[in-house]
Amino acid sequence: MKTSKLMILSLSLLLVGVTTLSGCSQNNNDDVDENKITLSISGPTSVQVESSIRLVIDITNDDNRDGYTITSSDDSVATVDQNGIVTGVKVGTVQITVTSRADETVIKTYMVDVIESTIPTLDIEVNVDSPSIVGQKPIFTAKLHNPQNFDVKYHWSNEYEKGTFIGNGGSEQEFHPTLAGTEIIHLEAEVGPYVLRAQKSIYIRDDYSTGWQEIGTKAEFLAAFKNRGSEPLETKYYLTNDIDLEGETFVSNNTVFAGVLDGRGYKVYNFKIESSASGHANAGLFSKITMHHGHQIPHFGQSGIVRNLGLECEIPENGSGWGTGALTAGCDGLIENCYFKVNHSFDTGKWATAENNYYVPFCSAIAGNLDGTIRDVVVEIADTEGKSTIYSDVAYPNGGDTLMTKQNAKVTNLYTNQGASNIGGQAYEYGAPIKDLSTYHINLNYASTKASEYSLNETIWNLTDNQMPSLKNI
Repeated sequence: MKTSKLMILSLSLLLVGVTTLSGCSQNNNDDVDENKITLSISGPTSVQVESSIRLVIDITNDDNRDGYTITSSDDSVATVDQNGIVTGVKVGTVQITVTSRADETVIKTYMVDVIESTIPTLDIEVNVDSPSIVGQKPIFTAKLHNPQNFDVKYHWSNEYEKGTFIGNGGSEQEFHPTLAGTEIIHLEAEVGPYVLRAQKSIYIRDDYSTGWQEIGTKAEFLAAFKNRGSEPLETKYYLTNDIDLEGETFVSNNTVFAGVLDGRGYKVYNFKIESSASGHANAGLFSKITMHHGHQIPHFGQSGIVRNLGLECEIPENGSGWGTGALTAGCDGLIENCYFKVNHSFDTGKWATAENNYYVPFCSAIAGNLDGTIRDVVVEIADTEGKSTIYSDVAYPNGGDTLMTKQNAKVTNLYTNQGASNIGGQAYEYGAPIKDLSTYHINLNYASTKASEYSLNETIWNLTDNQMPSLKNI
């Protein structure tokens, strides 16, 4: 009997021990959650200025694939994108922080040192605040980082021939502006085995104190530009206010403009473009913007120029048609730094019918016929029934076919909400669509476009994320 009692007691103790061990095992599982999201970062710990590295970020147990956010503690030292690309900006140290979107308590940090670059870099500085004025002589300086002290040769040039350089081709150059408008300064530097390039966009403003006529009211605008006749108007004008042309209709306006109209960032708005001609042809705020002398355009003097102007108008049914443009029916001059908001309200159901005299109702927000240059413009076409039958730039470019082998029409840096079928114009007996569309930016939704996507000159343009660019008053 003693033996039996001992055996029972031993079994009891064994069962208690098993129960206790089982309880300890369960507590350990609670402390280590194998399903918890975890993050890890690996990669280089240093990056050179103006170079980039990639960090490898691993995330586990992110079942819904919510991913993570990644930030830099100081974007002025180094930036980081959501792919883990860290780019050095200046010498210093930053903390890269990765946070789980699914569980914001899960955070991982990583330190990156930004060190001086061993590769040469190049930039351009200018000693005057833009806009410079015609006659001023800004000085451009090459800012070269040359850590290995290579021999250097500099080559300066300017794109739009609005002035000349004065100097011996060294690291510092004086520039003498002779014409107003946007200018792009180019610098190429041969630095040992490297060839570096930099550019800087500047704006050169006119001196309006002499030789200019001021326009600040509707009456003054109409007196200057409405129905002035076919004799080229060579006066230089500038606006001092927005001009509301409420109730005004320009019916095949016959004004040929060979002067300068500088909007100075103001707009002309609230008017219509109509036509009395058969087929609704050749209408516009101007009948032509022209250099007046010659047709080849190696550069622009002070003639046939519209710049820094906003234009907002409607082209209804009887303004639509061959050769119609909201600004001008024809242009062999220069249209630069302008924005256009146009409502083409014509119903496309009457396209090329007998009722419409078999004219295709194509027209343009800028020029009906183009022999000249459109540069740095923003175009918004209203999303109405006529949107599909208006070009954002030009309806009929000149040249480019068997009759005119050289195409003078040129459009550079155009931003528009129109698509590929509504840019570049169409073929007709004297021309063909513009061939070089490399600087067109199409299908833009201005409400979701980043300011960094524009290459417009910030001296005269307001560039804000998710807004249509607008002109500054200069």
